[in-house]
Amino acid sequence: MEYTIDLLEGHVEGLYWFGKGNHDLFRFPSSSLGQLRKDVAFLATNTAGGCIRFKARTASIGIEIVMQPSRAYEKFSRAGQCGLDVYADGRYIHTFVPPRDGYFISVAETDGARAHEYAIYLPTYASLELKSIGVDEDIKHPAPHAVKKPVVFYGSSITQGAYASRPGLAYPSMLGRLLDFEVINLGFSGNGKCEPEVANLVSQIDASCLVMDAGGNLTAPEEEGLIQARYPAFLKTIRALHPAMPILIVNMQHIGAATWDTRFRRLCNKVRDAIRETRDQLTRSGDRNLYYVDGMDMVGPEDMDCTVDGTHANDLGFHRYVSVLAPVLKRIFAEAKS
Repeated sequence: MEYTIDLLEGHVEGLYWFGKGNHDLFRFPSSSLGQLRKDVAFLATNTAGGCIRFKARTASIGIEIVMQPSRAYEKFSRAGQCGLDVYADGRYIHTFVPPRDGYFISVAETDGARAHEYAIYLPTYASLELKSIGVDEDIKHPAPHAVKKPVVFYGSSITQGAYASRPGLAYPSMLGRLLDFEVINLGFSGNGKCEPEVANLVSQIDASCLVMDAGGNLTAPEEEGLIQARYPAFLKTIRALHPAMPILIVNMQHIGAATWDTRFRRLCNKVRDAIRETRDQLTRSGDRNLYYVDGMDMVGPEDMDCTVDGTHANDLGFHRYVSVLAPVLKRIFAEAKS
């Protein structure tokens, strides 16, 4: 059976606006892109967090896509940037790796002896047009997620998935598999700057939790002070529509350059202080649905081997993120039920 993109409504996850007027595999609605900064609009067309889930009995899975022109990243493998990961029942089985931009068709062998729940993770740092997915028999809907509403991750390049060796190893995706929830990945490489227009879009999403992993993109000297202006305002916009939704504030991890660059270290410390102060102010105001994790507990000054460049996590670094964040998210979900 061949399924074109219009036949996959109900099977595409992580792209909140998919099927609401069009079938673009974008992270923000196409109608909003003209209102966003150019870089944010471009990155919104990257499919980070997008996932196609279905149940089927099939001996193979075929995909037919057109990869759009992508930016070059010197520390990113082609599989990490443009690959599509296939998981069966939560276990990795294959990565489709388009060797170049443009048309790509390929087939992966699977276990056709019985039905499995498949998840195809879309690229973290590339855009694509999905022409079709082919399987032997009709696809069905997989079991509902244990967490009924999606979890939204807002942040920068690390949140988007740089530099996981393949898309299924970006830390939001790993957490989604581990705790069984839909992931909406709104990490924007170099551009997680907490703009009000982005906050307005994020606030449209009915989520079980917002993981606020932002701040690292507001450490440039020319943007000093923006964190104090934008970060509290971003959360205020979310709270206006979601007064009881849990928000997990993740403060900055260590950035290697802060070890020796005193000016940069001062700017990082100002961002970290502003995030803590926002958390404290909201707590004092009576917000009882705030949670906090210090990024230094995931990647600190002694953990540079968890990165590819002193900043961006490698696979080991992303496992560190998961090991710290998973228990906190478990507690958030448990307290939401109580």
